[in-house]
Amino acid sequence: MLDEVGTESVDVLAPSASQYDAWTFDTVLRNVEGVPPEVLRELALAGLKLQPMPSQAEYQHVTATV
Repeated sequence: MLDEVGTESVDVLAPSASQYDAWTFDTVLRNVEGVPPEVLRELALAGLKLQPMPSQAEYQHVTATV
């Protein structure tokens, strides 16, 4: 699924390194407008909470916490 939406990078942050004080998945997608529905679906199925992040040029940041 990640290849289909143009994934640039994925980082996993421990609670001690995250501004949310929780396990955090920070993903950068390229050439998309907003967070694709298939990504939102997978986050919901995994029980993750989406954190609001602004897009930057051709990149969309998707940050989710456990």
